Amino acid sequence: MPAVFGLAILIAPVVSSLGLVWLAEFPVVEAICILLPALVAARAAPGSVRGALGLVWPPARVLAGALVFGATFWYLNAVLVAPLLAEHTSASDRALAVAIADDTPLLLELLVLAVVPAICEEILVRGAIARGLAGRFGPVAGVLLSSGYFALLHLSLARALPTLVLGGFLAAIVLRTGSLVPAIFIHALNNGAALLLTDPSVAQALIDASPPPELFFGVACGGTAIGLFMMLHRR
Repeated sequence: MPAVFGLAILIAPVVSSLGLVWLAEFPVVEAICILLPALVAARAAPGSVRGALGLVWPPARVLAGALVFGATFWYLNAVLVAPLLAEHTSASDRALAVAIADDTPLLLELLVLAVVPAICEEILVRGAIARGLAGRFGPVAGVLLSSGYFALLHLSLARALPTLVLGGFLAAIVLRTGSLVPAIFIHALNNGAALLLTDPSVAQALIDASPPPELFFGVACGGTAIGLFMMLHRR
């Protein structure tokens, strides 16, 4: 795990010196500093790379549960992070806000900031780290240590608790189902929802609709519970 941080410290300045726009720089850093170490570790493990990382397709019920969970849990995370973000924003938070505020097409932002990290970070944190730790020290250690690492990976005090909670759920889901795919879908939906809320047209539509917060919260709690049951319950 420390090797990934060390690699990021070495690679990130080199990539920045190339003068790439952030839309190109971010995926390159993710691929080299996060995805590549996970693939190297999986290659060294016994068996196939797909098997070592849990890159197997889950049952339809589990995948449907992941979609329900990912579509609703983001709201609970947003309620959790909003009070903290205003007081403890970091340099990475401010840089991300500036990048999102430019005229980049929303679809491209979703690809770069939702899909790319969902794949790269899940393969490393849940595929390589959580599964590896669980195999050696047990599932509880795998969930706790990988979710703590996931929070540190974002370099943000404001997002530390929400990413810790999300990481814990994702690790538990991966270890329970044996598949990394649900976590990738949930991660992408979580990031995608946050990005959509930054789009002025989407934000204005929500303001015009004026939905009661209690309704949103109730739907989010219900969807989260149903999604978890669909993924974690075994007949």
